[in-house]
Amino acid sequence: MVRRGSVVLAAMVLGVAAGCGTGGPGCPSDLGMRDVVRPDIGLDVAGPDPAPEGVDVPAEEPAPDPGSTDLGDPGDPGDTGGPDVPEDRPPDVITPADPIPPITEPVPLRVGVAVVPMPVPVGINTAGFGSQSGSKTPFTVDFPGTDSVYMHPNIKAVFVEGGMGRLAFVRLDTVGISSTARESIRMRLLARTGHDFSDELIIGGTHTHSGPGRMMVGAFEVLIDKFFPEFYDRMMTAAADAVVQAYHDLEPARFGYAFASDPVLHSDRRCENPDIEAGDMPLLRFDALDGRTRAVILTYAIHGTVLGAEMHHLSQDVSGAIERKVEEGFDHPVPVLFFNSWAGDMAPGDPLPPSDPGPYSVVPGAYTQCEGLGNRAAQTAWAILPTIQMRDSADLSSRTVWIPLNREAIGYGEGEFPYEWGAVYCGGGAEGHCWSGEPDPVPGLDTACLFFPQDLPAPDRTLVTVGRIGDLVFATFPGEAVTQIGIDLRDEISQLSGGLDVAFFGYSQDYTGYSTPEWDWWQGGYEAAGAIWGPKQGDYLKARILDGARWFFDPETPLPFTPPPPSTPPDQPYTKRGATGSLDPGEVVQDVQAAYGPTDTVVFAFAGGDPWLGTPVVTLQRQEGDAFRPFERANETAMDSNGYEFSLRLDPDPSYFDAPGAAARRFVWTATLPVKRVADQRTPLTPGTYRLSVSGWFTREGQCPGEPCLSEVLDVVSSPFEVTGP
Repeated sequence: MVRRGSVVLAAMVLGVAAGCGTGGPGCPSDLGMRDVVRPDIGLDVAGPDPAPEGVDVPAEEPAPDPGSTDLGDPGDPGDTGGPDVPEDRPPDVITPADPIPPITEPVPLRVGVAVVPMPVPVGINTAGFGSQSGSKTPFTVDFPGTDSVYMHPNIKAVFVEGGMGRLAFVRLDTVGISSTARESIRMRLLARTGHDFSDELIIGGTHTHSGPGRMMVGAFEVLIDKFFPEFYDRMMTAAADAVVQAYHDLEPARFGYAFASDPVLHSDRRCENPDIEAGDMPLLRFDALDGRTRAVILTYAIHGTVLGAEMHHLSQDVSGAIERKVEEGFDHPVPVLFFNSWAGDMAPGDPLPPSDPGPYSVVPGAYTQCEGLGNRAAQTAWAILPTIQMRDSADLSSRTVWIPLNREAIGYGEGEFPYEWGAVYCGGGAEGHCWSGEPDPVPGLDTACLFFPQDLPAPDRTLVTVGRIGDLVFATFPGEAVTQIGIDLRDEISQLSGGLDVAFFGYSQDYTGYSTPEWDWWQGGYEAAGAIWGPKQGDYLKARILDGARWFFDPETPLPFTPPPPSTPPDQPYTKRGATGSLDPGEVVQDVQAAYGPTDTVVFAFAGGDPWLGTPVVTLQRQEGDAFRPFERANETAMDSNGYEFSLRLDPDPSYFDAPGAAARRFVWTATLPVKRVADQRTPLTPGTYRLSVSGWFTREGQCPGEPCLSEVLDVVSSPFEVTGP
């Protein structure tokens, strides 16, 4: 998470709300979080899917999750955009899943991929910035909400089988992932497929600070707003759906990997330890037998903090730009999955400067920085990707181990870090001692911490996974490891493996805050303050991961600790909410101009639907003969508002503040498309005739409150416009 001042941090831990509080003069007490029926379903109370006893394949198809949201048809698995609007049914019908049989004899290498929408409403708050100023929405409680989208968040999955093993890699555009969320997804998969993914599910957050909040119960609620159970269920079901879709997409494959390196793409932000830089960029490539690349997984250490809290954006941030720019190097759709690594002390670095001196359209500086960093990452990755040696087979295996987190397990003596339920922000957020050539510990640092109370404790367990794909070993880390922790684990696991290469997946399987070496913690500073179990946390987790690695390489080696049982997922009942009726749906509020030059920006506004039904998708179409067809990027994906080329803003009328409980609103969505971006663009807009086409969902005024309602398809088209040359 990003650095904050000590006053703000104290306010967050004390539960002080940002913006308008939960009451008081001039602040509406209800911003629309009323119990309203969801579209197309009856009023009921729902919670997470229960897991069946054992791991036997169910005799019948599991029933649809009552807390689910529709993910649409799987479509082309190479589509790397955000939410796609299904053509034949409204949201709330789950994609069915067939049982996944156990592997009883060696299987050939196969890979499948999926990209599904992240069912996140514009208006929910972001996670990662802590307390902020701004306006609340029906999708927040104490925090201000988002109002714009740049690179819509999504969920990607790569499913791999080979030898006697299988792996499911899932990445979410979130600041992190909790162990309870992973358990929720695992339990859904068990209920839907009959297969237990305890050892095989690798799930990570990209660490975008502009991803959604409200997905954790307990101590972290003061940092990401109150838990939202229905939204949580939607997210968990969407992630499980991605795994199932990727399984059904399996085809024979080849695998190869290589390591790129980029020391400039990130920068060391922690002054309290020596300058340490490790620009590892493992690249895992999966091809079909005909040579088409099906998917790429890469890891790299970089904080997702290019967009600031004041922008109130939902966004993939720099990780999305990296994915999309690498994807554009292919001549067909290829999902790239970004997993963060040891980014605890790594800020974004230097973007690749534009090759064209301009002039350009007006583009927000944060957008340009993201895209320039994406261009640099793509340059680094593409110097290696074509050279990767591909193999026809790869044996897969993995083991997951749960680790206790408490004072006794970590090894604190009497008087050391005396906080039974964990603590953070030791030293009150004061500046640490910058490195001067030798350690300079802050006296008494562990006696001045903000402790977690018993009713909001820090996590008391976590989990890690160590696995192997052919000759590549990988290990996960539950949170934000600083570089020293990461490279120590990389090197020591490699030694345990007999010298194999190791890929490090940080921010995966769980989130436990920051982890530094013990001596580094005593230097103070922001990263040390973010360790929820104090100075020994980093070294303790490193030791337990190495124990897990020994156990993986030699199952006869006993673990030197007793693993706790898995975390228990949240099970909070809720009444399903509906969607607010739309006023004037489909109306063009601001049409495009007749023509645009290279320094102009296309602006188009329309009345759409409640964001709870999904973010509308605006697609650029180009005239070809007598017809308009989607304008495609070099990799044959449509240029639309899920990508970096567009931004979307939502302005409800009346506003959430002015009319908190309105039964209907005019949801005005404004799409912005700069004609010529500052950062180099592989597929620029060329002279021609274009238009914008909008697809989405809405519900009509008066159809939702108090009873089930049907959503309708939104279909809006702009007037044609010309793009002229320089």
